[in-house]
Amino acid sequence: MLDEETLQALSDTHLNEIRFSIKMEDSAQKRKHILTKIALAKKYIPDVMVEMPVIPGTGDEMKSLLLELDRLDIFGINLLEFCFPLGNAQAFRDKGLELKNPPYEVYYNFWYAGGLAVAESEKLCLDLVKFAMEKNLKLGVHYCSLENKFTGQIYQQNHDQILNETYQFSPRDYYFKTAKVFGKDKVKVKKVLEKKYVPFTMNDHYNFLQFPIAAIPFLKNREVDIVISSNVVEMERNEQVIREVQLELTTPNMFVLEEV
Repeated sequence: MLDEETLQALSDTHLNEIRFSIKMEDSAQKRKHILTKIALAKKYIPDVMVEMPVIPGTGDEMKSLLLELDRLDIFGINLLEFCFPLGNAQAFRDKGLELKNPPYEVYYNFWYAGGLAVAESEKLCLDLVKFAMEKNLKLGVHYCSLENKFTGQIYQQNHDQILNETYQFSPRDYYFKTAKVFGKDKVKVKKVLEKKYVPFTMNDHYNFLQFPIAAIPFLKNREVDIVISSNVVEMERNEQVIREVQLELTTPNMFVLEEV
């Protein structure tokens, strides 16, 4: 449906980037039609991109596509790791596609229909990046893994949020981390934290004490069970909601701050 009139209107609004999807299962004629639209867009929009999942077994076709896109002098292509969907998985099984092993550990609803990564897609994506480098292609070639997509989302949700002093933003996975102790361990930990002037909160309903993970070394050689809680911030009706998405058990002697 993209035509010169529409592209001119988009250009008049100062749109500076447009992305196309090319489906490898389409006929050669249909793919050629999309390439014609891409060439047309180049006349009106500064940065023309292609973004598409990379399906195992399409290596030769993808390399030919990269060469063609380079000839069109577009800005770049974003190669997506192909994923098993959260629905209609049988259609993927019928094509002989399997899950990547080990799978990416998902413990949060990312609102993404992609599901889990398909085996061999990442390898082909990296082969295509290498191919572009060896051929000295002008267009940018970027690989976006499922892990990158999910990690990027968590960063965007959390990085500029302000929580109380018991939470720490993790530079490794971008979740907010906090430490919790339950039951009788609360009394022992509370005494140490008060002595060290460490902030903490008490939750009587669920019977736990919450404190910063950076204070765990103060409990060295004490026999207490500590739960490391990972959290993501969501906005509901303009209100900040902290959602706990993972719990990991540790002890003061097992804990390594740099790994959190």
